[in-house]
Order: sequence, then C-alpha cells, then structure tokens
Amino acid sequence: FTRNRRRFDTLDYTLEHQRDLVIKPIRSYGGSDIHFGREVSARQWRSLIGALGRDYYVCQEWVDIPEVQAPGFAPELSFRPMTAITNPFLLGGAYIGCLTRLAMGKVVNVGAGGLPQANLTLK
Repeated sequence: FTRNRRRFDTLDYTLEHQRDLVIKPIRSYGGSDIHFGREVSARQWRSLIGALGRDYYVCQEWVDIPEVQAPGFAPELSFRPMTAITNPFLLGGAYIGCLTRLAMGKVVNVGAGGLPQANLTLK
C-alpha cells in the first residue's frame, strides 16, 4: 500500500505498527469483531494477522476520539462521559449539516448501542 507517497508491505507495516492500528471485518456489522492493536499482546496480534487471509478485513489507523459530557434521561437528567464522533456533510464544497454519534465505549456504532444525536447549526 502507499501512504504519504511511500510504499509499504502491508503485512510488515501491520505487524510493526500494532499500537496504531484497528482491524475489523468488512462483512461484520454492529461494531462486532473489532480488534484494537493497542489492547492485545504482540502474540495475539500476530495470530490475528495470520488468520486474516480467510476473510476480508479493513485495517485502519487508530484515532483518539474525544469524550464529551452528554445528557442522559434514565431515570432522570444526568450527564455522563461518552465518546463522540461528528461527521460534516458538504455539498458543492459548502457545509450543509452534520451527524453526531455518541457511545459509552471505543466503538461508536449505532448497531452496537451508539446513539445518533441531533445537531443544531447556527448561522
């Protein structure tokens, strides 16, 4: 693969940059079967990488996701720390809105219990 105009061997790069990578199956859904390189031993990571040839996987760079204080209403109003991802929508290069998702853990996925949130855009 190519990154920043440099060529890398995918297997070597994946093994050498374990702490910086996340691997997940393409055919999975709901945030299941995601592997965080920083959370497994080098031995477990090598074993996982060796098994990847049996299916299609995506290898992504780890990104620190901010935590925000989000309101909850069960049983009463309270604020709790949640992981937040905001994705902007552009049309013709102009901002037209965004989607925010919140989750209690590292996997911010609506199918895994993440919550889509309304956004207010002020002009």
